[in-house]
Amino acid sequence: MKIEDLSIDELLFDRQESFNDVVSLLTAQFTGTPYDEERLLGNLKIIETIRIECNRRGFDPAQFDQVKKARDT
Repeated sequence: MKIEDLSIDELLFDRQESFNDVVSLLTAQFTGTPYDEERLLGNLKIIETIRIECNRRGFDPAQFDQVKKARDT
C-alpha cells in the first residue's frame, strides 16, 4: 500500500505509534539502557514521511485545529 492510499486517521495513528516508540527509545538512551539505534532512526523517518504527506494534503499533523479540520472534510 502506498502512503497516498492511507486515510488521515491511518496516517495519524502510524505517526503516533512511531512517536511513542521514539520516546521510549530516547528514554532508554538517556537512562543508559541498550536500545536499537536503527529502530530510532526508522521511526524518525516514518514521522518525517508522514509529516510530508500531511503537508501535501494541506495540514500540519502537529496542529490540532488543522488535524480536526482535515478529518472533518
